[in-house]
Amino acid sequence: MQPENEARYEGVHCHLLLQRFPRAVVVLRITGTDGASIAISGDWAVWLGANQASLRSVTMLTGSRFIQVTAEFVRRFSALEGIMRICTEPPVFDSALAEAMEG
Repeated sequence: MQPENEARYEGVHCHLLLQRFPRAVVVLRITGTDGASIAISGDWAVWLGANQASLRSVTMLTGSRFIQVTAEFVRRFSALEGIMRICTEPPVFDSALAEAMEG
């Protein structure tokens, strides 16, 4: 399925691709070498927690053990244990994404 629209952001050490799909599905791809600082992770957790009522589910594919641990912190801090899933394998993430797009 093609995204309805997408936006790209380029940084010195990080690239973001934001894609919006039908059924209110959003995919955010972050690539680069900036890493996930405590301050940035905290900001993500605050934003997710504040917008929890608008989120049906959040599924994150992590590329390293460090990012996985960071994602687990974000999930706990933002109180998203019931709706946030962390995947370490691309096929698991792809399956969750396909399920979200089906409704």
